[in-house]
Amino acid sequence: MASGITEREVSQLLHFAAFSAAQKVGVPEAEWEPVGKLTLLVHSANPGLGAALDAFTKAYIEWFNFTEKVEAEGKSGKLSVLENQQLFDAMSLRDSTRNAFIHALKGRA
Repeated sequence: MASGITEREVSQLLHFAAFSAAQKVGVPEAEWEPVGKLTLLVHSANPGLGAALDAFTKAYIEWFNFTEKVEAEGKSGKLSVLENQQLFDAMSLRDSTRNAFIHALKGRA
């Protein structure tokens, strides 16, 4: 858990993101739907918001997987220059796609 977050927490966060987007586009009873269905419904109702959700989801998972790999290999705190850059890039993409998603949720996409 090098990222300080568990796989379950990642799943919950991404479900919340999909749920928030579904609420924004008016999906009824969105809290009872799985992420995959919510994502499809968001794409149908608002392709721009769907694309922002997809980008955030992908970037978040890639960042999480990278940090998990670092921990599994025992490299926490011992990354090479290239690995540090990869981590920085993953964090930057995670943050920029999160911000873009939030802006899309607020109707500023």
